[in-house]
Amino acid sequence: AVKAAGKTYSAHKFILATGSSPFIPPVPGLEKGTYITFKEAVDFKKLPESLLISGGGPVGCEFAQIFQSFGTKVTLVNRSEKLLGKEDTETAELIKALFENQGINVLTNTAMTSVQKKGRKKIVRLKTGEKVSFKEFDEILIATGKVSVLDFAPEKAGIEVEKGRINVNNLLQTNVPHIYAAGDIVGPYLFTHTGYYQSYMAANNAFSNKKMKPDYSVVPRCVFTTPEVASVGIGENEAIEKGIKIKKGIMAISILGRANTSNEFDGFVKVIADKNGVLIGGSIVAARAGEMIHELALAIKCNVKASDLADMIHAYPTYSEGIKIACSLVE
Repeated sequence: AVKAAGKTYSAHKFILATGSSPFIPPVPGLEKGTYITFKEAVDFKKLPESLLISGGGPVGCEFAQIFQSFGTKVTLVNRSEKLLGKEDTETAELIKALFENQGINVLTNTAMTSVQKKGRKKIVRLKTGEKVSFKEFDEILIATGKVSVLDFAPEKAGIEVEKGRINVNNLLQTNVPHIYAAGDIVGPYLFTHTGYYQSYMAANNAFSNKKMKPDYSVVPRCVFTTPEVASVGIGENEAIEKGIKIKKGIMAISILGRANTSNEFDGFVKVIADKNGVLIGGSIVAARAGEMIHELALAIKCNVKASDLADMIHAYPTYSEGIKIACSLVE
């Protein structure tokens, strides 16, 4: 049974999908009233003149560019060297360079170590290596990741929780047979599209004898900056870590007819193939990267060779021609 708003609800089956909430780092002086998250960032009636964004992942990068485009002076602080840490080096370096050209102050290898209120301002202590500085901001936006919402006491129902997530089997079933779980509280991805995918399967498995097992081998990732960032499959960095021998092809978006007619010159298409030329990954930075990535996703899912996409006719002028060209350069 579930108790909510003073009422008790009973059922034969349950699906847990409580999602996640922003992770707030344990920084001295950082308590409610001194920061906002992405939830409050869209509610401003008056834009802050200066904004510190802590976190260089997708949310931090998206909001850095949004606020900068509206005239806010933005400083983006990231603990590691790379922005968008899960993406390949070329992607991280290009996004950082574009941000700096747009006037965003990007501070990598930098930690926010304390916050102090001064009237309506916030004084932030920043540490880069051994160097310490103090900077003043109108507002602080925390974008340092998300944590599962588990405050409904799953342990009271005997549900196993490990490392902040609900334990499920390959049918999205918890250790309590009539309770299933999906979305951010399960992982391994914290995307809306994977949450939707899991919720459909959990519902099916709860009520149907024809069971479905989630397949995470091809999961597109998108970051809605300008230009957009999208990737799928295994990146070059991951391939090196796993000792996978790869071939790769990369091309600049600026050579495309569509890029020239649209005045969108920044970006590239990079494809990764195994030693036999079968596509296993790809990264795109381009105006329509979120749409383009699905051609590579389907190719990876179907074990298509880079040469097959290189030989296929692509319409002119489109950004998708970049995939054809990158595949033709695989070596």
